Amino acid sequence: MQRLLRGIGLLLLGVGLMANPLYLPIGITEVDETYLHTVHEADATTPEYDPSVAYTDLSAAAQEAFDRARNAEAGYGVDDSGERLRGFSYPTPTDAGPEASLTVVTHEGTDYEFWTRTAEREGSLLLLQRGLVQPGLFLGGLFALVGGAIQAGGITLSKPRVNR
Repeated sequence: MQRLLRGIGLLLLGVGLMANPLYLPIGITEVDETYLHTVHEADATTPEYDPSVAYTDLSAAAQEAFDRARNAEAGYGVDDSGERLRGFSYPTPTDAGPEASLTVVTHEGTDYEFWTRTAEREGSLLLLQRGLVQPGLFLGGLFALVGGAIQAGGITLSKPRVNR
């Protein structure tokens, strides 16, 4: 009976450990935000937009950000919220309507999509938790399940002794 109870306990422990993605990751650190700027030439896939803004109507800081994002292959980001452009929205991925961050800028006769948005980066402790802790708990749960099945089922892993 004791062996059966140990086996059931190990089975329950194994299921609990293997289910760790349901209760982990625990937010250990604050979310680290970065503010992204990207520029692409407008085309048929450009969402509906209000009339475009002339490049010369942008503030000096917005012109600098536009030029920097247009010249960078994947845009660029700033980490300090004080470096965001005034008058531009920086929605997070959970905000409704990604078009809220779109400004169409006309520069030298070409329309460009100027996107501004907030991206969240995960801290190093959270990455460590996902990369080491969760897989370790899952493997521990797997071993507990196997041990529980052996205990509850009365299976022995040693050779039976033969009396002669």
